[in-house]
Amino acid sequence: VDGQERELLSEKERARREEANRLFSVANAYREQGDHVHAAEIFEEVADLAYDNPDAQYHAGMAHLQAGRLDDAKFRWEKCLELQQDHSVAMFNLATLFAETGNVVKATEMMHKVLQLQPEDPDNYKTLAILLFKQDKNQEAIAEYMKCIHREPLHADCYCGMGNAFVRIGKYDEAQEAYTAAANINPNEAGYSNNIGNLLVRHHRFNHTAQQLAIKYLKNSVSLDGTYADGYFNLGEAYSAVSQYDFAVNAIKLAMKLDPNRQDYKCTLHLDMRKLCDWTDFEEYKDDLERMWQYGIPDIMKKKGTYVPTRKPGQPKSRRREYDVTICPNPLESLSYELSLNVLRHIAEAHGQEARTFVRNFQRFPLNPLPMTDGVLRVGYVSIELRDRPVGKDMVYAFRAHDPSKVSLICFSLNPNPREGVDSEETLSWHRKMKAECKGGYLDLSSTAFYETASAINREQPHVLINLDGWTSAPLINEIFILSPAPIQLSFKGFPGTTGIAEHHGIVADRKVIPPEFSEFYVERLVYMPHSYHYNGHDSLYAHLAELDPSSWPSRAELAGGSYFMKSSGSNSRKPEFFPADAIDSFILCNFNQFYKITPKVWQLWMHLLGQVPDSKLWLLSWNEAGKQSLLRYAKQSGIPSDKLIFTTFFEEKWHVASKANCDLFVDTRPYAAHGTAADALFAGLPIISAPGESMASRVSLSLSLASGIGDLFIARNDQDYVRLAQHFALKGRKTLRSLKQAMQRSAIKSAAFDSARWASNFISGLRMMYDAFVMEGAVHNHHILHDAGTDHNAAAKRDTLQEDAARSSVHQPSQSSSFQVRSKSKFEPPKSSQKSVRGSSKYSAPPAFPDERAEEKFKAKQADNDDDDDKKKKKKAPPRFSHEEKTDREKVKSAKSNKGRRKLPSWTSEDKDEAKSRSGWKVPSEKVRLDIPPRLTLDDKDLEDVHRDSPPPPPPPPRSQPSPNKGKKASPNVKIPGW
Repeated sequence: VDGQERELLSEKERARREEANRLFSVANAYREQGDHVHAAEIFEEVADLAYDNPDAQYHAGMAHLQAGRLDDAKFRWEKCLELQQDHSVAMFNLATLFAETGNVVKATEMMHKVLQLQPEDPDNYKTLAILLFKQDKNQEAIAEYMKCIHREPLHADCYCGMGNAFVRIGKYDEAQEAYTAAANINPNEAGYSNNIGNLLVRHHRFNHTAQQLAIKYLKNSVSLDGTYADGYFNLGEAYSAVSQYDFAVNAIKLAMKLDPNRQDYKCTLHLDMRKLCDWTDFEEYKDDLERMWQYGIPDIMKKKGTYVPTRKPGQPKSRRREYDVTICPNPLESLSYELSLNVLRHIAEAHGQEARTFVRNFQRFPLNPLPMTDGVLRVGYVSIELRDRPVGKDMVYAFRAHDPSKVSLICFSLNPNPREGVDSEETLSWHRKMKAECKGGYLDLSSTAFYETASAINREQPHVLINLDGWTSAPLINEIFILSPAPIQLSFKGFPGTTGIAEHHGIVADRKVIPPEFSEFYVERLVYMPHSYHYNGHDSLYAHLAELDPSSWPSRAELAGGSYFMKSSGSNSRKPEFFPADAIDSFILCNFNQFYKITPKVWQLWMHLLGQVPDSKLWLLSWNEAGKQSLLRYAKQSGIPSDKLIFTTFFEEKWHVASKANCDLFVDTRPYAAHGTAADALFAGLPIISAPGESMASRVSLSLSLASGIGDLFIARNDQDYVRLAQHFALKGRKTLRSLKQAMQRSAIKSAAFDSARWASNFISGLRMMYDAFVMEGAVHNHHILHDAGTDHNAAAKRDTLQEDAARSSVHQPSQSSSFQVRSKSKFEPPKSSQKSVRGSSKYSAPPAFPDERAEEKFKAKQADNDDDDDKKKKKKAPPRFSHEEKTDREKVKSAKSNKGRRKLPSWTSEDKDEAKSRSGWKVPSEKVRLDIPPRLTLDDKDLEDVHRDSPPPPPPPPRSQPSPNKGKKASPNVKIPGW
């Protein structure tokens, strides 16, 4: 009986196996035809029949994987391992499947088991390295790549992956060597050439030779694979780095056609289009950013890639591209769009969180008080621009002004030291100056990994560490600060906005660039300087101008003759463009900001002014030829002749500030206003018409104007006010404005805005105050405010001189406190009138220059009393701006609120009118702007409404290549602008 049963069972077993083999052949046939769904169904039957065969379970899992049924594939591979625990191929595939589904930790554990079974397979080490790389365990990943190369010395993919890991930790020289090795092993692989080019683009941004080499590698990449989207995108970035923005835009557009879902391509494209003044889809893109980021990081940017390549040597290179979605726009780029403060904070915080995730595997340094030798505070500055860069040139003189008995300065440079015989003598000279001023030490950390950089900084034990770059150009600088190598860390100078990183304990600002009511939109505490936070080294850099009479500065005739312009050099340099001779006697409006700061709204205001002011011209710098041609085209569409626009190339550095003084009126951009350019203009006595918005970047010229002693005379509250102010001063004529400019120039040179010693003294006191608060409380909890009455022995004499100059030119002065005091607010409370949140608002008009209206009232009343004494002598007493009667406290508050935002306008004399009428036979259009205002006239709300109503409204924007969303709406019947 037992024999019969065994025979019957063996027959059934034979039949089961035969049926399984038959179905296996059928399933293979379907798979070879590409019908993976039917193949998976039949392989599932095979697995059920051959339930005790590990290979049947493995093949069923592969079929389910090809059909996209990951759960079924996982089930069958797990069954395979139950039947055969050392089935290394099933274990390998199961590890990659865990990675695909986001369980990278489990996948890593399984790959370690695979390596125990197959320790000599180099691809196993490669896959483990990729998994470690995805977890930001870059050092471990590099070790596994090295094991892969040890077993297969010509494994190009392992060299390439190792290069990626080196880039992650900031070892760019080692990364370039690894990428080059991969390209030498397989010169026909487009990705290897792309990696070399991309490395040069991203991490040698200021090296023109490196960028030209990057273009060469990236051209080779796209020639090897014409469908390689990343190759075209990086090629566009390389062209942008050498200011060939037209080529950059074309390359990025090709990348977008190949991969239209990449949001980072779109963000970069719009930035390069801004540099070409190509405003196609400008408003739509801005509105998209506002909508996407209104409530935090968009869902589309939260996706993380999970793909782990498992290609074996000899198999074709996979072009599958799955990325961790790049968060965009960059915080710096977002500042050039008129976005709400809420959105700007969300963008910065998203990038900050991404940086924080990147360093999650590294130990942060403990925040403990550090010993202090002889009461000297150790202050460290970290930047990529500590050489012949704009920030570096300014900071050389800031460092020189630091008192060595109070502060020991340490500089941590993220840019390689210049080399003799390679870099220019000017670059070497600035480098020597920088090292000389960093008396506490100068460390070149450009070739070290970011965590090694943080460790090196921590070993120097700075009490305060200052980030001079933020989100500008330095790679991994914010990751360094997240590791907290110093007890107190500040953001200053380079990035004008919140970094979104709470490890920056404070942001250096003032009450003008960040009003107290906006503090909720900054993750950092506010460190308020008493005057402008923006340090300018002009009193040292351009000291020769202060010693010269302005009449001996470069004249328009000299500029028209080609004097004082930079000499062109090199094969790619552009032909110099000089000041036109036919503009010598014209009224010149100017703006010297880069093209990307110009928006369609600002441009239409400028075109309106050119149409209203007779014999006027607009002077811009010619940053690139394509952008220049775009602006000329927009002007023509607006009915403005091309000869109304002046484009010049750059001036010699020694004379560029004095050369810009030949302009009559600087019209600022918005929302990204002039910063260093505003300092240049004010030092030359050039008035700046600005309309500050909400963002810090839009308010720097306001801060500098007030600190330079000019007051709020040229500060507009909105676009209409901007046009009215510009017209008012332009129509007064060059002769009248010249005397005002001379008084402004005398005032600015002596002001707090250009007093390095005064700025440094206040700054050092603030740093010491913050560190003392940290020692007492163990953390930085509060905002900090500095008050100052001047630190040099000539401060009182300077203030008297400024007030005299202001009285002669009707320039308002900000109030000065009578004593030097530093204090920390235990509770930061904005003025009650400013408690209302502006979250999400995009139509906020700028607050008054004085955050405290009562202080403004007292100061203006005191100034009016002094002016009345002078007027009595001249028998021209003017009505006071404010009432000087005794009032109760409640009446004073009410008076301050009612006078908020009112402006004292300069007088318009009959001589001025006659001069304006005689110029070009043109008559003053009194119906357009009210110029017959007596001096010191008090304007009530009705008067202001009349002025705004009588001023012509701004013209419509230039024609767009894409239809406007407002198409079909009727224009206002009051718009009557010649030439539009």
